[in-house]
Amino acid sequence: MKILHIIISLPLAGAERNLYNIVKYDKKNEHKIIVIGKLGELGLEMKEKGVNIDVLNMESIYSILMGFSRIIKILNDFGPKLVMGWMYYGNILCALLRIFKGKSYIFIWTVRHSLSSIQLEKPFMRLMIRLNSLLSKYANAILFNSYSSLEQHKHFGFSPSNLFLIQNGFESPKNKKNNLRELLSITKNSFVFGYIARSHPMKNHKGFILSAIKILEMGFDADFILAGKEINLSNKELISLVPNIYLGRFHFLGINRSSSDVMSSIDCLCVFSKWGEGFPNVIGEAMMNKVICISTNVGDAGYLLDHGRGIITENMKTDSFVRAMSNVYLQTNPQREYMENKAKRFISENFSISKVIDHYQDFFNYVSKPK
Repeated sequence: MKILHIIISLPLAGAERNLYNIVKYDKKNEHKIIVIGKLGELGLEMKEKGVNIDVLNMESIYSILMGFSRIIKILNDFGPKLVMGWMYYGNILCALLRIFKGKSYIFIWTVRHSLSSIQLEKPFMRLMIRLNSLLSKYANAILFNSYSSLEQHKHFGFSPSNLFLIQNGFESPKNKKNNLRELLSITKNSFVFGYIARSHPMKNHKGFILSAIKILEMGFDADFILAGKEINLSNKELISLVPNIYLGRFHFLGINRSSSDVMSSIDCLCVFSKWGEGFPNVIGEAMMNKVICISTNVGDAGYLLDHGRGIITENMKTDSFVRAMSNVYLQTNPQREYMENKAKRFISENFSISKVIDHYQDFFNYVSKPK
């Protein structure tokens, strides 16, 4: 079966990695991707690995509307059974294609974003979400990766008759050895907290940095690795938060190292997002790598870290973050190992990449059958 994916770009981010996993591991179907805007860092890697990608470089709404015929031509030439929009922008393009192409294809939407409060979103994003809700009746199926996100969007007015859930899948770590800690001059006994997220207000890097400073002020021997798009020494807003005396304890890597390198170099992953997370990829990856996780209660983080598989903060305040971080720091090695092993076992048994790909294949077969 041929499946066409439509996405705005392919940066190094969670939803995009999930798409890559589908294309890479689903050997029963033939996949092609249309990238509407710029290719992105992950897209470059995917192209080098031989993934079938067309890049249109349309970077404004006007250029997309004017170049819509190019998308239709690719659709006609490839001849897919299923057309899959990725996230709110891709979903709207799928709705337009459904209007133009009628019932020639089966259109699937994907939603990877939680919706705890639409007022937290920027005005244009609020418009996109509302348009998605209005147009959701044009989707043959809407696929979520988070139960909380599915429920939130249903309450927001998304068509309730065609909602499906498939959570993310995770690969087993291939090689845990790397020299990142040595390259960063992190001492052997230092406890390393990690924060892996692109620069965005909802990711709350400020909350993490302020919490980290308090950890150092408490006299703990700790280092802090931050990685993600625009999280580098050029980000003056973040760098300015760190007192000079502690700058040597903070390591801003940008996208120069893979997330697997970072995971194998840290003792604890922190996710202090304020909103927007669905099924946090970074938490699942950390759990699979036997890295302890601390997270705010966003998206499905509470479900993932329940029953002692990690720590959910009491609230969104810095004091709550600091308490959770200090608790992990003060754990004995056997206590940490118990939590790490419990988390690893949960992810391996429920969200291995092979099991999740099986779910996708079953889903593709189900929606492609005549109703």
